[in-house]
Amino acid sequence: MNVLSLFDGIACGAVALERAGIKVDRYIAYEIEKNAIAIAKKNYPNIEECGDVFKADFTQYKGEIDLLIGGSPCTFWSVAQKAGKRETTNEGFGWELFSQYIRALKESGAKYYLYENNYSMHPNIRAEITKAFGHEPIYINSALVSAQHRKRLYWTNIPGACEPQDMGITLQSILEHGTADRDKALCICRRYAGFQGSQSYLCRRYFGKSMGQAVFEGDRDAIYRMWKANDRFESDEINIRPLTITEVERCQTLPDGYTNVEGVPLAARIEAVGNGWTVNVISHLLKGLTEAHEEAPSEPEKPMAGVRFIESNMVSVGQVMDSEVAENQVCSECGTVLTSNNMVHLLIDNEENTRPICDHCVPKLENKAKLRHIMGIAGVGSIGELKTWIDEVSDG
Repeated sequence: MNVLSLFDGIACGAVALERAGIKVDRYIAYEIEKNAIAIAKKNYPNIEECGDVFKADFTQYKGEIDLLIGGSPCTFWSVAQKAGKRETTNEGFGWELFSQYIRALKESGAKYYLYENNYSMHPNIRAEITKAFGHEPIYINSALVSAQHRKRLYWTNIPGACEPQDMGITLQSILEHGTADRDKALCICRRYAGFQGSQSYLCRRYFGKSMGQAVFEGDRDAIYRMWKANDRFESDEINIRPLTITEVERCQTLPDGYTNVEGVPLAARIEAVGNGWTVNVISHLLKGLTEAHEEAPSEPEKPMAGVRFIESNMVSVGQVMDSEVAENQVCSECGTVLTSNNMVHLLIDNEENTRPICDHCVPKLENKAKLRHIMGIAGVGSIGELKTWIDEVSDG
């Protein structure tokens, strides 16, 4: 597969492709930040670094690109932008950056695309991006597959692209040491690189402004009370600290030490990670290419109509024929635009009530049905109770 990556950063896209099991023949990257390029090249020496997107001639790749990926810098659209500086229309430098992605898509003729940006963008800009692609985005919070909250929008035509299942990863589970006072970290962003300093400074940022993510080596409640009593307190004790660089990498589901490159300082490493993608989200979305990229038979067989009943008859799924697919219909589970190739009907409680669903979401619903069936056998009403029941059965 030949991949064209715009605003490539530290090549999180390359990590995601590898994690999804997709073989890459060429990975062509456009990036201008030298520290990001150094990190990308250290991990993937064969990356073709090409520089500034504004100077690119994407027509040179015409007919050669299988996948176009990228997320133009969200700085100009984010709610974190200073008052009066946030762009809210399809004008300004933020839109010019996005326009390079659309130009690359048209000029290269890429078969598939994946574009990402911040959920906090103004509705006007979201509507214009949606207009450019011709379909709505998929909303995904990285909290489903990582230890951090990170709300993002993804526009893609990859078959079966949808929201991933919750992997149950907690912030505590990725810490090297210490304790966390929440299940998920605050979003790792470029400004987290400045979350360094004295105990009182970290408290002011964390407790007072909800900026940066803190880890506690001592009694969290005690240091909170100390800060409330005097927000300029002095302490020689190590009670509160920032995330380590390894923990920052883990929040983005990058391999440990991924950004450890000679000559790249700590602040630049953290900023580069904050500017990157949550790899587990991207690899999930890319998995639809593993089947799509395989050579299709010249005359594919039509799927047989009928109903396949899932365990306990709680739900059932039937494949629909081409004529039954409504134009512009979307999957009721994940919002993917449906076609005759990826659509089925979902039947609920055998009452013949139907709603559209893509074939990618069928396994997830099957698993839910089976889980409900097992919970019924166990006579429990929650996952926690089911785990207890399993432990008791195993011990018995």
